Amino acid sequence: MFPLFRSGCPYTEESKENSDSSILKRYYQSDEDLIVLSNCLPYYSALKKSYVLNFGSRVKKSSIKNFQINGLNSESEAIEPDEASMEFGRITKDEFCLNAQQPFSIISAFMISLTAFDY
Repeated sequence: MFPLFRSGCPYTEESKENSDSSILKRYYQSDEDLIVLSNCLPYYSALKKSYVLNFGSRVKKSSIKNFQINGLNSESEAIEPDEASMEFGRITKDEFCLNAQQPFSIISAFMISLTAFDY
């Protein structure tokens, strides 16, 4: 779950201090200023005989670290099934590609991508 921040959004420092609602409570109350994110599901490729994600031409190497994240609507269906909000994938042995768009900032996308590494 990810809170949306829009211009004119009522969430300020003062409202955070006065509010006792957590993100989980807001989720159960169907808050419209909250977006649910999920990993995109891979599909089975008979050619490669494994499950794969479609990164277009951006990602060159298969890796367990590759992932795509997409937003879900209230029916738990992808908002834009062919377009991930965030992609992270291996290009070479030591290089990775990170693509992000709203609702992610580049900083939040970078922090999430760091979780793919098991240091």
